[in-house]
Amino acid sequence: MQLYFSHSYRDVAINSYFIDQFRAINRERPSSSTAEALELCADQKTDVWCVAKLERYLFQLSGFVSVIPRRRADGPRAAFSEYIAYELTLARRSRAPRLLFVDDQVLRDHRDLFPRDAVPFFYDAPQRDHDVHARAIRTFKRVLGDDELRRSRMFQLRQATVIAADQDVTTGAAATIGDVLRSEGFEPTTLDERQLGGAFDDIRVLEALLDSELCVFLLGERLSNVDLLLAMAHAQCVPSIRFRYDPEVKAAGPDLAGVVRWKSAADILEQFQIQIKCFRRGFVLPLQVAADSTDAARRTATTETVSSRRKMWSPRVAQTLLDHLALDDPFVTGRVNSVSRDVGGFAAGGDRAFSHDVCRRLYDEVSRRHFYYELEPPSAVTDGQVVRTPNDIDTDRCATCLDLACLFASLLEAAHQRALIAIVGNQRLSHALAGFIPHQEIWWEHEPSLGELRAALRRGEATFFEATGAVESDARVGDETDEDRRRGEKMLDFTIAKEAAERTLFRSDVSLTHIVDVAALRRLA
Repeated sequence: MQLYFSHSYRDVAINSYFIDQFRAINRERPSSSTAEALELCADQKTDVWCVAKLERYLFQLSGFVSVIPRRRADGPRAAFSEYIAYELTLARRSRAPRLLFVDDQVLRDHRDLFPRDAVPFFYDAPQRDHDVHARAIRTFKRVLGDDELRRSRMFQLRQATVIAADQDVTTGAAATIGDVLRSEGFEPTTLDERQLGGAFDDIRVLEALLDSELCVFLLGERLSNVDLLLAMAHAQCVPSIRFRYDPEVKAAGPDLAGVVRWKSAADILEQFQIQIKCFRRGFVLPLQVAADSTDAARRTATTETVSSRRKMWSPRVAQTLLDHLALDDPFVTGRVNSVSRDVGGFAAGGDRAFSHDVCRRLYDEVSRRHFYYELEPPSAVTDGQVVRTPNDIDTDRCATCLDLACLFASLLEAAHQRALIAIVGNQRLSHALAGFIPHQEIWWEHEPSLGELRAALRRGEATFFEATGAVESDARVGDETDEDRRRGEKMLDFTIAKEAAERTLFRSDVSLTHIVDVAALRRLA
């Protein structure tokens, strides 16, 4: 029996614990009513939020399992992921058989938001209630063994219904959507608002929605019958891609409810192609509970890029990292302006102490966002790596070591500091560090060797830090220790981050792949 596993990608340790509990239950001698193994299936993390895909699989799988850990919050009450909460809402609406594990503090602070059958766990030590969790999984397995509870949504494969509001822009967009659907192998039927006068008395309209594998709603600027039909489809968890025409929208993209706002034909074409690609791609990834649970959780949480907007960096050409620095990015300007106000402007000083203070403050600005670390996403290009923009990091709430090195280089350069990026590695690893050179220091006119870089570190002429220390990780990433991460609530203090970077640079088994002096490369460009 396949179960949809709704979870937080960042909490690898928590996810591993629960994966192991399901693995243990599957190893137990089954009774006649619990003969089938429980197979957890997860949505492989991508850079696209596709609600239609979630709606589709709530009916395709046998049940729903959700693990909801706490999030840090500014107020006294614990926070939790709005995305997991939305998945739970969809599951409750679909009446899918469910098993819900909720952080005990979240459950205490938000008891009215969760059903009564929620099972608590302790965030820092979930194993304390191992017996309670095992009993809940066994009970859930027996419930799923009742064939009467098995249900699936009946629909016509490759049938799609497009419903458009009565506006020139939306009816024109409907034709574009129909062409894309046909190119993807669907047989679309298009209805516009003028055909819906008696829609609520015409059972054929409702049946068209229920019989479709996918529906696409093109909503106008004002509420209309199309919105009411979307509400009907939403109540039945019919997989639906939602578009809202909005001539004032700044950037197209889905909100939490999956509604994509758009204002041009190019917007809706790009966004629909992204959504349909995400909907059609292999959604369900069975977590191999017979294999290592931590590895399974980490692989599921590593982003696969669906959108084509992110740029690739080729490690063969270090200078092209300049293309991934974004001084005008809103996230960068916001953080730099905040530090500038705190230090009285960047013209206030230029010695080592001042540069160090600016860097530490920028590091703390990033740390306060509580992003989390993720492994390098897989790519079809074997000699390249996709690099997130600072705004992408802020949106995705996660980053790789290279993402963060480029982010800090952007922040430091925007703060009028001389930014550095070092790429080090060996046959087993490649790792990016961020750093800076105080303005008064003399730097080489050639790319330095690792020995020259180490000498500069000893003399205090250069500073490097473990950029991933500014984001959360369940385990060490670079040359910090697991205890360093635990002591810093999954992150590193700036001083510890510097010490970890120095340990990396002084390791006997690494070589210096690249050293990028941003200011020097700017002069050569």
